[in-house]
Amino acid sequence: MKKYYNLIDLLRFVAATLVLVHHVASKAWHHPDSFPGLITHLPEPVPFFSNFGQPGWVGVEIFFVISGIVIANSAFDRTATQFVIGRASRLYPSVWVCAPLALFLLVLTGALESGWQAGFLKSMVLLPKGPWIDPVFWTLGVETIFYVVITMWTLQKRVSIEVVAVFLTAWSGVWVFLTLSGVEFSSSIERISLLRFAAFFALGILMWLWSEKRATRLTWMAGPFALCLCIAELILKTEVYKSINYDSVAPIAIWIASFFVMIYSLANAAAIRSGWMTNLGRLTYPLYLCHTTVAGAVTYGLIILGFSVLYAFLIGSATAIALAWAIAKFWEPVVASAIKRSLGRATAMLARAERAA
Repeated sequence: MKKYYNLIDLLRFVAATLVLVHHVASKAWHHPDSFPGLITHLPEPVPFFSNFGQPGWVGVEIFFVISGIVIANSAFDRTATQFVIGRASRLYPSVWVCAPLALFLLVLTGALESGWQAGFLKSMVLLPKGPWIDPVFWTLGVETIFYVVITMWTLQKRVSIEVVAVFLTAWSGVWVFLTLSGVEFSSSIERISLLRFAAFFALGILMWLWSEKRATRLTWMAGPFALCLCIAELILKTEVYKSINYDSVAPIAIWIASFFVMIYSLANAAAIRSGWMTNLGRLTYPLYLCHTTVAGAVTYGLIILGFSVLYAFLIGSATAIALAWAIAKFWEPVVASAIKRSLGRATAMLARAERAA
């Protein structure tokens, strides 16, 4: 039976907020030519947030582990058809409102680049390879490849999901070994092949198996290895071995703390029940998709109106969160239901056609 992990829902929201602060307050200021910088047009740093928001990028690596947990939980007793329909109805509703909204706000802030049509279409259908209308969509490409792997597993299930997790762990091990050997990969290859991030998904699956008391000796051997590979990815990304400072140490510390929160949540799923945590978890996905464009555009507009940078950023962030709540509350359920009905009818028609043939 599918379980709900409310504390992980809260962690998911925190991770999305970290990414928001990183993009709209820190990256927008330190890298004015970046996508967030071109939208936000910060005339000065956001007090506190611009200096201390840099490690927020690690929210993405937190998302990937959570995804491993959630997908293992939802796919374990489903058929391939059920899994694909479930994923499609979860992913596309927010994309179909956030991508057009991003396009509108990019026009409004003067940040829309030439050739945007291809990026917009890729975003609407969630192609794994960019460019996209908003660079944050790259993580959905990685997630989509992971879903393809899990879909292939659901088609047979003779191989256990534990073996899938072990394979993903070994796959990331190849990346770490080659990277340490001096081999360089393009970001596109690292993402589409899952080379760089497979261990995060694997760790989530293995943690779920442990929580469900389905872990074998293989899980106990692969789990620590996957954990080490995840930390290795963070170390290589932060280059903490070159310089020990806040920006290099904080992401690793945040991720490790999040790992223990996930462990605690999995071990106490039945004891931790909270409606407000569930609601925060639901709005996280649309918040992630619209945080840069909405918070950035509102911040930019309020600064023009004379608001201080700090208040403009806080109101912009609150606006993005409120909009994400509205999307999760009113838009997603309706569109998700329509997608489920349409795909359900299509699969039923195909099944009847196969039987007739």
